[in-house]
Amino acid sequence: MKPWHRLRFALFLSLGLLPVDVLVSYVRARVPESVPGEYGLFGPAGAALLRGDFSQVLSNPGTQAGPFELAPYGVAHLLRVHGTIGWTVFYVVLIFLVCVAFFTIALLPLSRLDGRLVLYGSIGVALFAILGSVLSTAVLLGHPADVLIPALWVAAGVFARRDRAVLCALLIGLSVGFEVWGILGAPIILLAPAPRLVRSAIAAVVVVVVLYAPLLIAGHFATFAFKWMVSRSTLWGVAFPGLADFPWPLRVVQAALAVAVGLVVTLLLRDRVAVIWLVPFAIIAVRLLLDPLLLDYYWVSAAAVGLLAVLAGVARREWMLAVSGLIVAVAAQFAPSLPLATAILYVAIAIAATIVLRVRRLGLRADAGLA
Repeated sequence: MKPWHRLRFALFLSLGLLPVDVLVSYVRARVPESVPGEYGLFGPAGAALLRGDFSQVLSNPGTQAGPFELAPYGVAHLLRVHGTIGWTVFYVVLIFLVCVAFFTIALLPLSRLDGRLVLYGSIGVALFAILGSVLSTAVLLGHPADVLIPALWVAAGVFARRDRAVLCALLIGLSVGFEVWGILGAPIILLAPAPRLVRSAIAAVVVVVVLYAPLLIAGHFATFAFKWMVSRSTLWGVAFPGLADFPWPLRVVQAALAVAVGLVVTLLLRDRVAVIWLVPFAIIAVRLLLDPLLLDYYWVSAAAVGLLAVLAGVARREWMLAVSGLIVAVAAQFAPSLPLATAILYVAIAIAATIVLRVRRLGLRADAGLA
């Protein structure tokens, strides 16, 4: 399948969503003084990035985002976007671009784009992505990373299964350009028949250095000085009632546990095609479970992986994969409104259903049809 064909189909889907995209953006833009979430931080930081004033990009500890995520909000800041029409246009354009990127990556596991199943499955996933606020929430709240990092991880898994470990590592490195937690996708490299760990690690590190070294060298790099509040409704808040702040050392603990679980899933299920979606979801599930804030939009990343699995499952007629992905996507949509215990239960059900449904099916192929 030529890359241009995938891009053309992704453009077709994204253009078809434009009416809904415009409606969602207009409704949001009509809110008095409407700006994207965290625009007060991301706008000035992104503008500094685009001006080449690297010393000011990450000088505020609260700016927990990478250059790829800051850039579009920097454009809005430099253009002085304001008013209902201005923000509507900005939201529409950015949601459209995120849609194109998301669906181009979603089509990577498919060897062909012909057939009604691909068309109907893609339209269904596209509608869910917008109406279910998966894509739009990521943009409106200032965090496209919650959609694009999981998508890049899935793409990395596809290329790893094709024994292109270095390209897989490059994609994981690029995901860090959106937010630092993109590095949690590192276990995906081990899905390659020959991981070439040294070469892959060098490739990923080079990308990250290219992206962040100018910001670090310029000085005033305050990213790691930030401390998150601990919500009483999270696992940390329940287990440690006296814990008020969540500094970066605890983020490292959270990251280590997420990577460890991802590594276990990788090694146990690396002979299954479904592992391309299972590893990202396992990492994200642990990240959510151990998050000190667990804000509503964090669940978008889990829903994104679920939708990617739904589209691939329908197109490839791997119905268990499609059902598992749907469970994940729906659970992630409802989890934010549920108490902690129920939310954890939803995550556990989604993980169990995804793994059990796939492992119990004996006729799975390792790489058949993956192109």
